[in-house]
Amino acid sequence: MTGHESNVGRATIAHFASHWLAHGFANLPRLLTLPTLARLSVAGPVVVVGLGPSLERNIEHLTRARGRALLVTSTHALTTFDRLGIVPDVVVAIDVQDLRWQLASLTLERVPVGLAGVTVNPEVR
Repeated sequence: MTGHESNVGRATIAHFASHWLAHGFANLPRLLTLPTLARLSVAGPVVVVGLGPSLERNIEHLTRARGRALLVTSTHALTTFDRLGIVPDVVVAIDVQDLRWQLASLTLERVPVGLAGVTVNPEVR
């Protein structure tokens, strides 16, 4: 790790630590009532898709994989998925910031499984 990376890491912790703690404690009661991942049965391949330049280049592969593989992505790539007409099987939210603005215009009701990290803003449902 370079000195710059170390400084960025410290700055990230300094900026978000209070949010991580507050969100984690606020989410605890709800976490106790949610189903576990044990209910998610995967019999075939799993494709984890991030947001990056290769996403649009590989759209045809994702389209063919739909229904034959479990497609997993993050909230960051969801806008691109939605624009391209692909519905992922699982969406993972890990961002501590308020994602409601990012998710508001998307068609999430077709996404079968949503996973959220304990530090996700508790207002995101």
